[in-house]
Amino acid sequence: MSGLFDRHMARLRSSLSAHSHDTICDFITEHTYIRGQRFDFSGHEYQRKILEDKSQNIVILKSAQIGISEMSARWALARAVLVQGCSTIYTLPAPPSPQTFIKTRISP
Repeated sequence: MSGLFDRHMARLRSSLSAHSHDTICDFITEHTYIRGQRFDFSGHEYQRKILEDKSQNIVILKSAQIGISEMSARWALARAVLVQGCSTIYTLPAPPSPQTFIKTRISP
């Protein structure tokens, strides 16, 4: 199993290197929307800083309702599109939160 995992990680790393953090931010502003308008980082500049962070592990301490969950979903969507063979599992707390989140934040 270790060899399979190592090959998977090598393939993922090589794909990720083709897409800079700027590419992720560009994808988000070109292909995601908020309240019917293309998303931009105006008023959300801190999100760009997080998305551009090149650290392997990022820890975010947050209060509620500042947009980090939505940013994380945008990041996951961008990676799924930009990185060939990449898929995402995005977990949320128990219902009805996931249905509301998907319906109001992701589907539009």
